[in-house]
Amino acid sequence: MHKVKSFIAVLLVTFANDVFAAPHGAGHEAAPLSTLLWPTINFSIFLAIVIYFYIKLARPMLRDYRVELESSVMKQKNEHNMLESEHEQLRERLSSISAEKQEIVADLERDGRDLTNVILSTATEQAEKTSTSSQRRYQLEAQKVSGEVRKTLIDKVVAKVKSQISASFSPEDDEQFIKSVMAADLDKVFVKNSDRS
Repeated sequence: MHKVKSFIAVLLVTFANDVFAAPHGAGHEAAPLSTLLWPTINFSIFLAIVIYFYIKLARPMLRDYRVELESSVMKQKNEHNMLESEHEQLRERLSSISAEKQEIVADLERDGRDLTNVILSTATEQAEKTSTSSQRRYQLEAQKVSGEVRKTLIDKVVAKVKSQISASFSPEDDEQFIKSVMAADLDKVFVKNSDRS
């Protein structure tokens, strides 16, 4: 708006200079005052027309343009303030996310240590149980094998003794031995019967 006023002032000064300037030259005299009347009237009419158009057309248009610019500037300021507040909120959110991230990492590390301890203790218990059950199975298997070995040894010893006895006794000796055993058993039976009666 200031530029428009400056432009109008420059235009008026230029027009006034053309109107009031007297032609000077060799042989021309200065213009009398009566010749300045019509140019002054013309200038006044021109000035009135310019002021009228300025007041009726240019001024409202400039006023509207000024209001539009002011509202645009206010809108831009509001948007700038809103963007600054969003930026601040995002910065705060990022700092809280960073704190949350550190907290989550600490929780995960703690949970990992706890889980490692649980796994180690469970594995140790399982190893001890496995070791104990393996020792029991080993002992049972050793007893079983020991019993089987004894039985096998006893069977072999009995078979060898039988073979040696059968080799050293003749069939007549067997009969005599069987008779003596039967006689001893019969004597015991008679002794028991006589004791009862």
